[in-house]
Amino acid sequence: YFQDQYNITLKHGYLPCIHMEPKAKNVFIPAELIEIQEGQRCVRSLTDDQIAKIIRSSAIKPDLKKSRIESFATDLLGRSREIASKFGMELVGRPVQVKGRILPAPSIQYNDTVEVRTNGGQWNGRRLRRAANLDNWGIVCMAPQSRDLKIQDFEREIRREGQKMGIGVTQPRLLQYVREHDFITVMTKVICENNHRLRLCVDTTA
Repeated sequence: YFQDQYNITLKHGYLPCIHMEPKAKNVFIPAELIEIQEGQRCVRSLTDDQIAKIIRSSAIKPDLKKSRIESFATDLLGRSREIASKFGMELVGRPVQVKGRILPAPSIQYNDTVEVRTNGGQWNGRRLRRAANLDNWGIVCMAPQSRDLKIQDFEREIRREGQKMGIGVTQPRLLQYVREHDFITVMTKVICENNHRLRLCVDTTA
């Protein structure tokens, strides 16, 4: 078609085409004829169904996830070796192995000079030997605004736990409602406006 219509001989005619907008018109252009302008960003938000699928696909056990990846890779390799070789790539059918290590758990010293290590990532809420103050902080909430009471409970709990441990907690300087797909943009602005010194509590379940 491109040879007859535009006198263009495709070099990679076997590759999938790019489905152009608007999708309803079903316009497909070979990838080698596409030029992407630099500096563009994708502003399209994920749908609720897409978000749900991401959560479901990530909330699986590691061994099952590994099995699925290997199964997908086996199928992909079988169909793609020839095409990959044309791009100078070699597809290997085994995952990369890296050496891991377990970091030592940090310790904490209480006011009674007892030093303990974390237990399951948590410390007992006892009074600290020397505690800092939390005086520049805020709450970011991605729950509906109609749930103010739970946000207030969350704030009071932070202040109460801080008092038990000797941490001075002031009133939050920020109480910001954020829609999930606007989170990165809003948070970047908030942090820059506060000179990167603002401590944030992100509440997604209030």
